[in-house]
Amino acid sequence: MSVEVANLPPSIKTLEIRWCSNLRSLSGQLDALQTLWIDLCIKLKSLESCLGSLPSLEALYLNDCNGLESLPNGPQAYSSLRDLTIKNCPGIKLLPPSLQQRLDHLKKKNLDGCYEGNLQLFSISFNKIDQELD
Repeated sequence: MSVEVANLPPSIKTLEIRWCSNLRSLSGQLDALQTLWIDLCIKLKSLESCLGSLPSLEALYLNDCNGLESLPNGPQAYSSLRDLTIKNCPGIKLLPPSLQQRLDHLKKKNLDGCYEGNLQLFSISFNKIDQELD
């Protein structure tokens, strides 16, 4: 069984979705959203269709969302973001550029190491350190 949540009201400020293993999609323009917490939604693929540019988002928590592959991107996306957690979301290979630009400005971040950039580049930097130590 697959679950879709459609037409969420645009005035929502906090949205917590937990333990929805059959949730595949969300939709709605959530321009007032300040806090988004998604935990253990293993079939959710993308947040792009529901989150728009996220101008008000201050806190984003994504945990154990195995199927999640992409996050929204845009010139104003994440401009208010202060807290970011992305843990155990192996489908996200790269953070969108608009989010990468905000990483140094966050008050709090809790990321698996590979999310701070390209996983291949992350591995190369460790190889270079090992070579310099020899």
